[in-house]
Amino acid sequence: MPNEQRGEVEIEIGGATRVLRLSFNGIAELETLHDTPATELFSAKGLKIRLIRDAIAIGLKGGGDRKVTPEMVGRWMDKEPKRLFEWGEALAKAFALSLGEDPDEDERNEKSETEGSSSGPFGETGRSTSRS
Repeated sequence: MPNEQRGEVEIEIGGATRVLRLSFNGIAELETLHDTPATELFSAKGLKIRLIRDAIAIGLKGGGDRKVTPEMVGRWMDKEPKRLFEWGEALAKAFALSLGEDPDEDERNEKSETEGSSSGPFGETGRSTSRS
């Protein structure tokens, strides 16, 4: 079970559920490998298959799998290409967690706003909206 407090996320790849963690050293390694600042690594403009492969490999090492290589990850990716979007989401979440952000905060806020506006006779204010 991944520990989100440590920046760990679950990723299913290579026929197994694994732990992925992008540490600052891992992010720095990605910056060097791809000659791209961290803030641009996972932008839609800069996202490349090689970056995803390398980021997964580095993240799996950060999650404790020291033997994984980019080539291994590439072979795993070849077997499950339809999971590319899922892996990208896992990387984005790991990246946000490594920066101390809560990647699920916006989703929770949207959900509570939606639920608050349709919370029955009390609306958002907590007072009854019906007048008798």
